[in-house]
Amino acid sequence: VKLATLARNRDDLFRLMDFTRVRSRERSNIIAISMGSIGLVSRVIASLYGSVMTYGFIYESNAPGQLSVQDLHRELLLYNPDYRQSLGM
Repeated sequence: VKLATLARNRDDLFRLMDFTRVRSRERSNIIAISMGSIGLVSRVIASLYGSVMTYGFIYESNAPGQLSVQDLHRELLLYNPDYRQSLGM
């Protein structure tokens, strides 16, 4: 299941992350992304809540708050230990 929501405030963002955490514990494969400037961080932290993947753009953004592949890679290296480990770092 893929969920893409527009976060109007932090509560919207954390509601989606909490939902993702609960569903992932039920062994549901879920992709959760929040769009917009507030939701941008979800593209980096969602896997910490159980989301199985994220998206970045190569040439141009297809959604509000979408990061380039280069920016997403840099942010994941900084904030996501599972990502670093998957790269053998």
